[in-house]
Amino acid sequence: MRFQIDSLLPADQLAGWCRRLLAPEADWRPGQDSAGWHARTVKHNRQLPRGSALHQSLLPLVHQALQGHPLLASAALPARIHSLRFCRSGPGEGYGRHVDNAYMAEGRSDLSFTLFLSEPDAYSDGELVLEFPMVRRPFGSLPAI
Repeated sequence: MRFQIDSLLPADQLAGWCRRLLAPEADWRPGQDSAGWHARTVKHNRQLPRGSALHQSLLPLVHQALQGHPLLASAALPARIHSLRFCRSGPGEGYGRHVDNAYMAEGRSDLSFTLFLSEPDAYSDGELVLEFPMVRRPFGSLPAI
């Protein structure tokens, strides 16, 4: 199943986040540091260390927004939300083709999501591409998404 939630965080909160995330003192590290054996070959972005003060200050805001959203609660029924990472990509960076791990150190990962902190027109290059395997079913029997 896939679905999109628009405006998970209020615009004023997003503006504050972006200022904090783009601050010169933000401690961005290579994304490969948290990648598995295959993802390490295609993960060329940066992420905040989980122990950093900035990561710790933003984490509860995302948890609260996700846990309080009615679509996520009804469609996914998450028992808990874990392994959140704050990542960014600049010119020449990105996260290539990969499969998200079904199990991480913190437990099962039955859901994956991307929370964009900028409006789509703010991106000058790159895009998120989701690939799904082809399923052979008669026309009209595919699930609505």
